[in-house]
Amino acid sequence: MTAPRRLAAGFAALTLVFFGLHGCNNLAANLAPEKSDQELKGTSTPAERDPAGEAQAQRIVFNRSAGSMAFICSVNSDGTGFSDLTDRTEVHKDLDPTRSPSGEHIAFTRRSRDRASHAGIYIMSPDGSNVRSLTSSEGFDGPPKWLPDSERIVFFRQGPGEWKHYVVDITNGSVSPVPDWMAGAWSPDGTRVAFVVPTTDHPDEHDMDLWVCDADGSNQQRLTRFETAILRPSWSPDGETVLFVAEIGSGSQVLTVHAATGKIETLLEESETYYESPAWSPTGKRIAVVRSPRGADYSTPDYFRQIWVMDVATGNFSRVTNARRSHYRPLWMADGKELVYQGNFGNNSSLYIANIEGSEEFRLTDAGGFDNNHDILPL
Repeated sequence: MTAPRRLAAGFAALTLVFFGLHGCNNLAANLAPEKSDQELKGTSTPAERDPAGEAQAQRIVFNRSAGSMAFICSVNSDGTGFSDLTDRTEVHKDLDPTRSPSGEHIAFTRRSRDRASHAGIYIMSPDGSNVRSLTSSEGFDGPPKWLPDSERIVFFRQGPGEWKHYVVDITNGSVSPVPDWMAGAWSPDGTRVAFVVPTTDHPDEHDMDLWVCDADGSNQQRLTRFETAILRPSWSPDGETVLFVAEIGSGSQVLTVHAATGKIETLLEESETYYESPAWSPTGKRIAVVRSPRGADYSTPDYFRQIWVMDVATGNFSRVTNARRSHYRPLWMADGKELVYQGNFGNNSSLYIANIEGSEEFRLTDAGGFDNNHDILPL
């Protein structure tokens, strides 16, 4: 079966959209007791978080915006070793850092100050050295997405007469157009790709379905027939199941579909509640999700996006954050015990790390600006 030709237009709209996650239909019965603001307040120092020095720090790379500047920084997961990886300058803005699967390179988008519609793909070493330009066009190239081989980067090009995906080879600099499915979610072993295909050509409608195919584009199979917005598909660590969010009615549902059998299971479903930012734990035993009920009182933490974690086997759903700020993009540390995420308050944003038991939150950055688009380098 071949995916509809509408795929190209739909992927353009979906390039910057990613969502998702897990739970059970009777959520209220599985909610763990909430912790208070005081219990979750981050006051520890790096030494207090790990007094025995047993934890192995990972390097976190992220985007910092301050005034008219945007540059890339990194910091250790214990809060030490902060450094700028690219220059603080108004000549250009560096955005969207993402590390290669091998951890040997960081790709990012560099946008011209004088030509806001012009941007190219760059790479550098994790310490900020060996910065190299990979693409240059009359349009906007980005954001970068690594393929599993760590040698190719898929990106979307928007420019005069162009509105499609390309791939650049970092070894020889060759750039060529590719089918839109290549920008989908790749399975852990790099043999399959999950992607979404619009079911309508109408620009104001966002109905779509989830498809999978082999790494060469063959064996394309339609897994869902929801005809609704499907967001941020992601593979389980064992490569058997695809997790995704479907916008339905006044909220969203978190579902999984088995790639081989097509069996669909609803994991989270609450009226007037939205779920975002799926993140499987390294073992696949837990899933982190951003949860935001509609209509909550502004004076309470529930008014803001909060991070929760679900135990896949039991369906138990426990809260990680409880502050009066919105939280985004939870990413798991290698040990599967802590999450790194973005916390917004007013016009500022910092990065935080917290134990999934909700007993501790530690602020990693405090810029007085905007820190986001973080990624974690492998051990």
